[in-house]
Amino acid sequence: MRLVRFDNDGVDFDDGLRLMTEGALTLNGAPCFRVGVYRRRGEVYVRSGTVYPDRRRGARSMRAETLRSVVAAEMRAD
Repeated sequence: MRLVRFDNDGVDFDDGLRLMTEGALTLNGAPCFRVGVYRRRGEVYVRSGTVYPDRRRGARSMRAETLRSVVAAEMRAD
């Protein structure tokens, strides 16, 4: 599976999930990155949420399957 960069990258999954990274940032002193979560509805993708997963300092990317797992855990926690 491919690497997804934290700054303006994305990945589509076969089940209609699209994850779009929107930049690395620091919230309350903790490094994280913003991810837009989209679901396919017919021919278009509709945004269903935003999550801010933690990241290791200096990290610039993550494997797509790992990103999916991290986002799923963040959404369950909310």
